[in-house]
Amino acid sequence: MAQDLPAGPAVAKPALTIRSHLFLLAACAVLPVLAFAFFVSVVLIDQRREAILSGSMDRARAMLTAVDAELRGSIRTLEALSKSPALESGDLKSFHAEMVRMRASQPTWRSVTLASRSSARPILNSERPFGEALPLLTELPSIERVFKTGLPEVGNVVIGPVLGVPLVPVRVPVMRNGAASFMLSAAVEPESFENLILQQNLPEAAVMAIADGNGKFVARIPPRAAGSPVADSFRNAMLNAPQGWFQGATVEGLDTFQAYIRSEFSHWTVGLAIPASFVQSAARRTAWILGLGALASIWLALVAAALIGRRIAGPVDALASRAREIGSGNVTGRPDLDRVREVAEVAAALEHSAAAIRERQQLIEREKAALMEAEQAKDQFIAMLSHELRNPLSALTAAAHLLKLASPGASATEHARGVIERQTRHMTRLIEDLLDINRVAMGKVTLIREPVDLADLVSDVVRTWRESGRLGRHTVDLAVCAVAVDADRSRIEQVFTNLLDNALKFTPPGKRVTVSVCRQGADAVLCVSDEGEGIEAAMIGRVFGLFVQGPQPLDRQSGGLGVGLALVKGLAELHGGSASASSAGPGRGTCFTVRLPAISLVALLPPASVTGTISQGRSRSILVVEDNDDARKMLKVMLELTGNRVREAADAAAGLKMADAEKPDVMNVDIGLPDVDGYELASRIRATNWGSRILLIALTGYGQAEDKRRALEAGFDAHATKPVLPEQLELLIEATSRAAEDRAA
Repeated sequence: MAQDLPAGPAVAKPALTIRSHLFLLAACAVLPVLAFAFFVSVVLIDQRREAILSGSMDRARAMLTAVDAELRGSIRTLEALSKSPALESGDLKSFHAEMVRMRASQPTWRSVTLASRSSARPILNSERPFGEALPLLTELPSIERVFKTGLPEVGNVVIGPVLGVPLVPVRVPVMRNGAASFMLSAAVEPESFENLILQQNLPEAAVMAIADGNGKFVARIPPRAAGSPVADSFRNAMLNAPQGWFQGATVEGLDTFQAYIRSEFSHWTVGLAIPASFVQSAARRTAWILGLGALASIWLALVAAALIGRRIAGPVDALASRAREIGSGNVTGRPDLDRVREVAEVAAALEHSAAAIRERQQLIEREKAALMEAEQAKDQFIAMLSHELRNPLSALTAAAHLLKLASPGASATEHARGVIERQTRHMTRLIEDLLDINRVAMGKVTLIREPVDLADLVSDVVRTWRESGRLGRHTVDLAVCAVAVDADRSRIEQVFTNLLDNALKFTPPGKRVTVSVCRQGADAVLCVSDEGEGIEAAMIGRVFGLFVQGPQPLDRQSGGLGVGLALVKGLAELHGGSASASSAGPGRGTCFTVRLPAISLVALLPPASVTGTISQGRSRSILVVEDNDDARKMLKVMLELTGNRVREAADAAAGLKMADAEKPDVMNVDIGLPDVDGYELASRIRATNWGSRILLIALTGYGQAEDKRRALEAGFDAHATKPVLPEQLELLIEATSRAAEDRAA
């Protein structure tokens, strides 16, 4: 007897088909679309009106600019007439003739008058014979402002007392001994401003008017009599705000939208009126077109819903089948799902789900690899740093032990001193490179720019290295020509020394290093090429990276931390330049190129760095002010070894007292003193009647650009950052002394 199978879950049939839902959706969309069409119509009407009014305001502003330019031209002509030698000498008859000639050269002027401050009657009028009595002046407010302020004025429309017609007075003062003693006035015809309006090519039925400060027409198109009042709505708007727009009637009663703007110079107002019917009809036409288009779109949407409903049911069924195939992993083929975009997107998402999981797993693996690479880079850097620091520390330890055992004059002692000097310099270079690359990365490097001859800088460094034996058994060729850059001299020298040191480090003895400086277009180009180990093509793009180095043997004869070239690139880019490298391959040498923006050679000034040789046989009186006993004693001994007479003080008070008593030639002053700082001590010394003759040098551990600026402002002649070698200090004193002597000469 067969058993009854368990009944499956009941499947409720939807009340509506997809096609029915589409019709319902289209029907529900009708009301929002109609509402949106109405809203857009309102917005378009407003935007159309705003566009017309904005254009009207631009036209009014352009017209006001033309009016002000016309008035300023009349003022400049009157000002030129006010400087007449005949007027300055009091030859009024000759000046009257000049007024007549000036009036004849200005077609828009009706007359020119000259009035004095003390009389209400003009002295001269170009339209009346010389010496004839003239009527009283009109438009008194502008006259009073001219004599009160001494500035030009543009008056309101008046009836001319001489000619009896509407005129616009333009007045300028005639200054004598800083006061307005006379006043020149030009009576300008209002009709001249109508010509300016006609040049604007106004739209049909538009009205443009120029009104004075009293609300009277100066000019208008269509014409109205000059001096007649403007419409009340225009007058009220002028009183309420210096510019804007409003809806109001013209003097003819025409309903318009009016834009207006008032001049701060002449206090005249330019208005442009556009008929309201023109503004609103264009907006309404646009709204009707939009509304009809919306209704047509709705009808088409309903028709499309009926057609699309037939095309959705089939793809939905195919999508369900596809989902089951992907879930089971048995994908047999791709059904036609592209007819409905959403269905196709769901199908694509299902198909890519497995690929996304695989990609996520691959990303996790790549992140693990990146973390391992970063860990290896950190370990490599720590190993490099340990190697680079332990070697000089080991040599310093051995040299110190040797100094304790060997006699002072033995050759071993001299050798130990050389080791200490070299290894100290090496460790200083490592630490400075690490600090500098950190400053570059943090954006905290301050550049002290000056015009620098790149060729001179490179030549000086090569010459110094050659004389000190740092070039070893290498041949260094120079091919330089003068080219100026606006740069921080010490930083550019740091760039070049890093490149030169890198070339010497990776070039075998007896091989050649070539240094060239030239100008290419707008760039100053520095090239350092060698015949050394070269760089693999894969390393060229990474050679300027931080802590990046090529393969190194265990003995690390080349040394370094991999920060020198990164520092070169960072400093070059801070100057607005670039750094690049090229190589023909391993064993075929490398060329490093630095490009900097070039400037004119005319801008070159004497180098700011201290160069020269130590003056021989010159003994100076030097006072050292330093609170650290060891530093003060050692500095005193070093200066005495070069033949100087040295006194010392431990604080500012003792230093000031000793300087007052002995008047030394030079004072080396520490900034961080226990009582007052070195800046205050320098200011006090400079305030004495003998302080200007003393050469003041700041010796401090503060070496930022701001510290140097404060030292120079306090009265120091030079600023040096500790530690300072004896040779450097002697050169600094010598160079600063020469500069002071040159200034005194």
